Amino acid sequence: MWAAVAAAGRDIEQIVSFWADDAIVIPPGHGAIVGKNAIREYVTTSLKIPGFRIQWKTNRFTIAKACDLAYGIGTNEVSFDGGNGSRVTSRGNVASRPRASGPTLSSSADRDRDRCGSNVNE
Repeated sequence: MWAAVAAAGRDIEQIVSFWADDAIVIPPGHGAIVGKNAIREYVTTSLKIPGFRIQWKTNRFTIAKACDLAYGIGTNEVSFDGGNGSRVTSRGNVASRPRASGPTLSSSADRDRDRCGSNVNE
C-alpha cells in the first residue's frame, strides 16, 4: 500500500508517514538519507523533478518464528524525464523492516496470520 501511495501521490506527509522517525533510505546513486526530516526533504525535492516516478516491489517477506522480527527484500526503480525527451531510470535493491508498533507487516504475509495473530495484517 505505501509504495502505491508514494508512486501515485503528491501528498508529502502521507508518503513520509510510512517511514519511522529513524528510518534510513539509500536511493540509487545517492548516500544514506537518515531520519524522517531528511526523508521528507528528499521526497519534496524528488516530487518537483519533471516526470519523477518511484516504484518498489517486495520479492520476499520473512517473519521470524517468534513473530517478533520481520523484513522484506525487493527492488526499486526511480525514473524521471531527461534531456531531449529521454527517460532516465535507475534501479536498486531494497531491504525493509516494518515498525514494531505499526499496524501491518505485509499483505504478502497472509500465510503467517494464524501463527502471529494480530501482528500480521493487510
